[in-house]
Amino acid sequence: MAWTWSRPVPGILACIADSPSAGRVIEGAALCARAWGASLRFVHFGALEADGRRRLEHLIAQGAASPSPLVELQTDPREPISSQVCALVASEDCDLVVIGALKREGAMRAVVGSTARRVARRCRCSVLLISTEGRAPAQWTQFLVSVESADEYVQMCQRLLPIARAASTDAEVCFAREYHSIARNLPTQICEADPSSPAAAHRLELGELLTRLDLTGVRPRAISLPGRPGQEIARHADDAGSDLVCVLGPSEPLGMLDRLLSHPLNLLLDQLPCSALVYRTPALSRENAAWKD
Repeated sequence: MAWTWSRPVPGILACIADSPSAGRVIEGAALCARAWGASLRFVHFGALEADGRRRLEHLIAQGAASPSPLVELQTDPREPISSQVCALVASEDCDLVVIGALKREGAMRAVVGSTARRVARRCRCSVLLISTEGRAPAQWTQFLVSVESADEYVQMCQRLLPIARAASTDAEVCFAREYHSIARNLPTQICEADPSSPAAAHRLELGELLTRLDLTGVRPRAISLPGRPGQEIARHADDAGSDLVCVLGPSEPLGMLDRLLSHPLNLLLDQLPCSALVYRTPALSRENAAWKD
């Protein structure tokens, strides 16, 4: 199978299943396509029963502005579905994969990871995990993004902001600077009182970042989150009732060692407080040899 993406228009691949969350995945993919002016394709791994195909096609017709045909792909039982998704992404040169994800996993799934989480850890392009809980994408108003001052974070924010504007005319986007610290156990006023503290420096850093962004149509906020990166952004998303949390993906696929060492992305995925966008810059993912396997 070879799709013709209308380059330089981004290509979005929505992986859907005949499940209660299919409508949410379609809705989230359509939201991103509308925000980015992107091409959107729908795929189901494995054969569908006739009734299941009709249900999915009906949902696609309802949720996508310019619905494309649903493609059923034959699967290889020897390979995990997550590996087959990543292989398809590499062959089709996608910019974003949209896939449904449970908020909580069982004990064994927590060790090896669900299909959606494995895709997020190992896919060469950006991945949007649509949570089965919380508000549906069409109702998103609260966005949380973990940032630093590097250029790739600016690119990530430039991708997130159109999604926020497309989702709501009253979207709040919270820009959070995570950093390693024991300060989360101290009173807030103590952390902020010292002008030489990391929190003070990060507020300046966040201010500089915001000057590089077009914040038209959104309500921006800036906060610093002392503690353990990955864990703190997940905790804050849960406490604040965020609809979508956005983080920069690692420059290489995550493996078992990263899981044992608690990579920040793994800490976020373990909790998955809401839907999550794991952003990877196109140039990084296409040029890095680590993604070639």
